[in-house]
Amino acid sequence: MAIWQFDVLIAPREPIRLLTAAGSDELPGDAVESTSFWIGHQLPAAYEHQLEAILPWSPSWDPEWTLFGSEDGTRVDIISDEGRRDEVKLRVDARTIEPELIERLMDFFHAVDCVLITPSGRVVDPDPMAFWVELQMSSAMAFVRDPSGHLGRFQRRRDRE
Repeated sequence: MAIWQFDVLIAPREPIRLLTAAGSDELPGDAVESTSFWIGHQLPAAYEHQLEAILPWSPSWDPEWTLFGSEDGTRVDIISDEGRRDEVKLRVDARTIEPELIERLMDFFHAVDCVLITPSGRVVDPDPMAFWVELQMSSAMAFVRDPSGHLGRFQRRRDRE
């Protein structure tokens, strides 16, 4: 992942609802890393055609990794393990944000009853404005706004460690 890319996991709403405390929008502890959200859940049968209408299908080096979009741009990754859905991820290129594309992706994730999970474990409804807020707070957007300043802060943090 490049520094200007913002990744969010996509998960079915139901298992997330069971993991979050009432009224909370955060997943507990290490739930993001330790939970297989897709066990017992599938995307609809026609999801590939729906996604391909938004982002072009791209070839992958792994037969169990389906990509929609471009390797270095905005894309959706569908990752399987032995034919079973394992992970769905949205990667957004913060250098070239296309509001219409974000809106179409959020509409798709809403239609298939999914939520977004940020790198910090925050659960976000697939709403274009909610996604925009998360993107604005991301390290990827900080880099795009001020590349040398962002890298300088990163270096200073690293020097302190």
